[in-house]
Amino acid sequence: MTPANRFSFDEKRSFMRLHIGTDLSFTDAQGQTYTGRCLNLSASGMLLETDTEVAAGDLLSVTLPSTHPAIPSLASQTQVIRVTPGETQRFMVALEIQKVMA
Repeated sequence: MTPANRFSFDEKRSFMRLHIGTDLSFTDAQGQTYTGRCLNLSASGMLLETDTEVAAGDLLSVTLPSTHPAIPSLASQTQVIRVTPGETQRFMVALEIQKVMA
């Protein structure tokens, strides 16, 4: 095996992905808030599953609540990169994190 072929695509990513499977909320540009589930998270993006249809290019404010009082919730401004229909009328939404809020 050559060194170039030794790593899978996931291992070649710039940032490690954490598989977390936690509930989240997101708000669209019109101020409507929805729920979903974060399946994985990296420094540059996240994958969420939701029953709300969104479109590539949409801007969403996402809040991942903390489950520990010493760790703050993660609030971020994101852009939808890709939407893939999932099972049972749910959507897999790939998001690029544009800004992490304080």
